[in-house]
Amino acid sequence: MGDTVHGDVRTPSVTLCDAMLAYGWDRYHVALDARNLADETYVVGCRTNVSISAAPAPSR
Repeated sequence: MGDTVHGDVRTPSVTLCDAMLAYGWDRYHVALDARNLADETYVVGCRTNVSISAAPAPSR
């Protein structure tokens, strides 16, 4: 995953190792998935300056 930059906040890139083993026969399919084999801690993304604005409701 590459760098993420939002304003002054930056999350660094990271390399993750995943593996998958699958076998199929006739109408059956078996799969084994393993994710983040190196057990790396990482940040997926960042977000700053979140604001919420509201407008008055229309009168009746």
